[in-house]
Amino acid sequence: MEQFPSTADPTKEEIAVIELRQRISDVILVDEKFDDDFYLLQWLKAQTLNPSKAEDMIRKSTKWRQELNIHSNLAKEFSPEFIKDFVVPFSKTKEGVPVAYFHAGKMDFKAGLITCGKSRWIQYWGMVYTQMEEQMIAFNKAQNTNETGRLTSDSICGIVGLVDAQDFSSMQLLDSDVLSCAVVNIKNLANYFPAIAATFVFYNMNPFFSTLFNAFKPFLTWPNLSLEVYGTDEKIWRERVLKIVHLADLNELESYWK
Repeated sequence: MEQFPSTADPTKEEIAVIELRQRISDVILVDEKFDDDFYLLQWLKAQTLNPSKAEDMIRKSTKWRQELNIHSNLAKEFSPEFIKDFVVPFSKTKEGVPVAYFHAGKMDFKAGLITCGKSRWIQYWGMVYTQMEEQMIAFNKAQNTNETGRLTSDSICGIVGLVDAQDFSSMQLLDSDVLSCAVVNIKNLANYFPAIAATFVFYNMNPFFSTLFNAFKPFLTWPNLSLEVYGTDEKIWRERVLKIVHLADLNELESYWK
C-alpha cells in the first residue's frame, strides 16, 4: 500500500512508484510481494526511476520465474546433499545489512551441471537469488518502519555479496558448459533480480577464477553496484572483509565449508 504523506509534495521516487503501481496493477493482484513500495523502488532504481522500463523488467522477470518455477524453498526442489555442496549462507554486516557468502572455490560447478543438467542448474541459482531478494526485502521493510517518512532512493539498499575464490581449479574452465552457464546465471541475476546487491567483494582471485570473472563481469552493470576485487594476499582482503562483517560472523560463514 502507498504510505506517502499527503501534506507535502511527493518526491520523484514517490511519483515513480505511484505510476509503476498503476502500470502493474494486474501483477500486484497476483503476487502480493509487489504490493510494497520499497520493493517497487528497487526495480525503479535499476531503471533510473523510469516506470515504463521498470514495468517491462518486472513483467519479463515474473514470466521467467513462472516458466522456471523459481521460488525460495530450495528443499522442495533439491536434495539436502546437493544443497550442501552449493550452499550460500547468509549473515549481516556490522550495520545489519544482509550478506550472502559464495565460496566459489569450494563449489564444483561441473559436478553440479552433470548432476542436475543445465535447466535445473539455472533454476537452482535463480532460487538462491530469490532467497537473497527476500533478505533484501525484509531488511528494507525493517529499516522503514516509520510510515510517515518520505520515500527516497536512500530508503532502500541492496545486500552485500562476499565471493571467496580460494581453491578454484583450472579444471572448472575446461568444460564450456561451466563457462556458458556462469554467464547465463549472472545475466539472470542482472535481468531478473534488479539492484539485489549493493556491493560484491571478490577475493582470493587466482588466475583461473579471474578468467571466469572476466567472462561475466560485463553483466554486473546495474546502477549503484560496487565491485571490489582482491587477490590472494590474505592480509589485504581479510582487512577489507573485516571492515564489513564481524570476525565471528565471517568465521561462521567460512565454517559451512570446513
